[in-house]
Amino acid sequence: ANGVQPLLGYNFGSGDTKRFHGIESYTKKCCLFIGIAATALYFIFRRPIIQMFINDEEVIRYGIKMLIAYMISGPFIGILFTNMNCMQSAGKALPATVISVLRQGVLLIPFLYLLNALFGLNGVIYGQALTDCITVLLSIVFIPYCLNKFVLRNSQNELFIVIKTADFTFIVKSAVF
Repeated sequence: ANGVQPLLGYNFGSGDTKRFHGIESYTKKCCLFIGIAATALYFIFRRPIIQMFINDEEVIRYGIKMLIAYMISGPFIGILFTNMNCMQSAGKALPATVISVLRQGVLLIPFLYLLNALFGLNGVIYGQALTDCITVLLSIVFIPYCLNKFVLRNSQNELFIVIKTADFTFIVKSAVF
């Protein structure tokens, strides 16, 4: 998902909203497919994957438990990163940064303490997956508000700024180049 940011930024900047949304949609579908496939492989081969690094049976049991917990968000975590890249490409770095900080600190750290208090080590193991689920949902809520302004050009190369709100679409002719 991160490698697509220059392509998104170029298309957003040029006002090619159809292509921007096409790239966004295609990237999300690819991330979902790859996320599901990777998660399935990690579930199927969880023991051999852990055994590649250590042979202690107790550590393997914990490792399997941790790998399963971490991969809960595997199928859809790419949507989070695609949404954050779309926000950044649209010049909305602040919402993307807020979501990133929520994921890796503001939500994660309190959840780790809370889940540890409630469920011990098992709670800590599921903390990242829970945080990922919440931030994916937040990014899905934020993305429409971040992509409400586009710059477009018509066939005469006239520049327009399109601002979309929940109730109205404003089109402002800017200049001719």
